[in-house]
Amino acid sequence: MFEAIGTAHEPMTMTICKFMFAAMTKQIPPDSLESRILRAFRLLQSTSGHEPRDSFVVIERVRNYEIRLADPPAPVATGPKPVWVELFDSTSGVSLDSFTSSDLRRIVAGVETFIVTAQQLHARSSDSSDSRN
Repeated sequence: MFEAIGTAHEPMTMTICKFMFAAMTKQIPPDSLESRILRAFRLLQSTSGHEPRDSFVVIERVRNYEIRLADPPAPVATGPKPVWVELFDSTSGVSLDSFTSSDLRRIVAGVETFIVTAQQLHARSSDSSDSRN
């Protein structure tokens, strides 16, 4: 599911992130993870902000965990900016893991891994809360 965009300072505000995906030689189904990542990237790219790490786009949400594209933590001196992807715990407000890449295949694989990790984290937290009751 494609989710909302926001910033740490102003909800629903976006920032510029320049990145060039390699030309795709195949048709990408509109509901695929690749399509959602590309749409999220375009949203992030089409917006304006001032500070690094100001904006993000949520690609997937698993209960309290978000997998999101975000501005890189520091400006990139030359060339296209890589895509910064993070697994974020919205309950604690902490990024649990992150990676950066400029290769769509690696980004998709990383997002898939984060989705599985978020599902496992949610299952563990549900199991521990059930055992306390």
